Amino acid sequence: MTMIYLDVSLLISKGQHRACYRHPLMLDKCIKVHLNGEYNRETIREIKYYKKIADKTFSVPIIAQYHGVVKTNLGSGYVFDLIKDYNGEVSGTLSSYLSEKTLCEKHKAGILQAYNRMKVLTEQHAIVTMTLKPYNILYRLRNQDEGDLIIIDNLGCANLFPLAYYSSFFARQKLSRRFDDFENMLMREYGITLSG
Repeated sequence: MTMIYLDVSLLISKGQHRACYRHPLMLDKCIKVHLNGEYNRETIREIKYYKKIADKTFSVPIIAQYHGVVKTNLGSGYVFDLIKDYNGEVSGTLSSYLSEKTLCEKHKAGILQAYNRMKVLTEQHAIVTMTLKPYNILYRLRNQDEGDLIIIDNLGCANLFPLAYYSSFFARQKLSRRFDDFENMLMREYGITLSG
């Protein structure tokens, strides 16, 4: 396996446990690495779930697709689609849109449509998520007025025996609670209602 070198010039964002870099050899991909250079349970859980749902096809993308592991100078790297807007820019997080008043007002109708579409499709496909957080969801602009919300992190379930993986009924029940909690959090923290 060829070593891929990542440096600060490729950094897209950094969270508490992982950092996301542009893939230096594939412009439509990104690489997530652990900040401590080691595996952790969260990533192992997510990768198992991505493999479980790999054969699902979506009419509209609702999750970033996983493409495997690579060796990097920062440790194991996990390759995903790099989500970009129609103009080629890396898509912004939902939290960045909701935090910026002008941006929020400009895109509110598109975000609302995208949210309702994402909610329907995740329930239709019984996609299992951990807690939904606006910084783990990107708003990808398809044009100046419309876009898609794409979940980029926190997929899967932390339960020892995840019934939601094997039962669409349990997955949808869990998802319903996740969306209720998410909508309540958006109202509390941003004063915005996305359900409709």
